[in-house]
Amino acid sequence: MRQRLADLLIDDRRCGLRVRRACSFGSRLLGFWPTPRWHGADVVEFPGCRAIHSLAMIERIDVVFVDGEGKVLRLISQLPPWRVVADSRAVAVFEFRAGVVRALGVEMGSRLQTHDRRP
Repeated sequence: MRQRLADLLIDDRRCGLRVRRACSFGSRLLGFWPTPRWHGADVVEFPGCRAIHSLAMIERIDVVFVDGEGKVLRLISQLPPWRVVADSRAVAVFEFRAGVVRALGVEMGSRLQTHDRRP
C-alpha cells in the first residue's frame, strides 16, 4: 500500500514539494534509499527523530532538524554518504535532495510544516 503524501510548507507557504513521512522502522531505516524516485516524494520527514544516517547512500543529501513548532534548529547541506548526524533538541528531521534547502531559501529560524493532501 502506498503511503499518502503531504505538502511541505515553508514559513506557512506551500513550496510545491511532496513529503513522505517515515513512521515505521523500515521506512526510517531506509529513508530515501533505495526507493525509486523516493516513492513520488521530494522530501522525507522523520517525526520523533533526533538523528539520521546516510549509510549506504550514493548521493549527498540536505538535512534539516526542527523543533516542535517546525522551527529550523540546524541545517546540514550536502551531507556525504556514510555519516550519522544528530541534534538533541530536535523533534523531527527532514531529508532533501542535495541543494534543495539552499534553493528554497530555508535558513535558521525558518519554519517547516507538513499539510496532508486531500484524497
